[in-house]
Amino acid sequence: MGRKGFVATAWTNGQQRETGAGYGLKVEIADRDTFFDKSWKTVKLNLVGTVNSRMTEVNIEKCSFWNDICRELISKDIGRWFIDNKFVFIDNEFVPWPKGCPPRFRFVPTNEREFEVKREPAYA
Repeated sequence: MGRKGFVATAWTNGQQRETGAGYGLKVEIADRDTFFDKSWKTVKLNLVGTVNSRMTEVNIEKCSFWNDICRELISKDIGRWFIDNKFVFIDNEFVPWPKGCPPRFRFVPTNEREFEVKREPAYA
């Protein structure tokens, strides 16, 4: 595995909640095929933020992750991390990013089935 990793984008299903449900990280097909293994049931994400960091385990043993349309890592822990670190906000509109320009996040492999995830600078 390369140490540089890859970049994924923030994702929402449009039904976000204060609990963090409705958020995730969308992975490109080439990155999924390079950095993930179909034999894995889950991956561990060390979500690093300036306000709040957390470790979470996300299910990837599902058809939607391995098809060429969805490919999202979905977890309320990811959503809470977004909210706590102000990557999103809670009021009438949950998603502050302009349509088509979601925040980007750098995934760096740290071990088999484990990644460190940090916000990518807007113009990196």
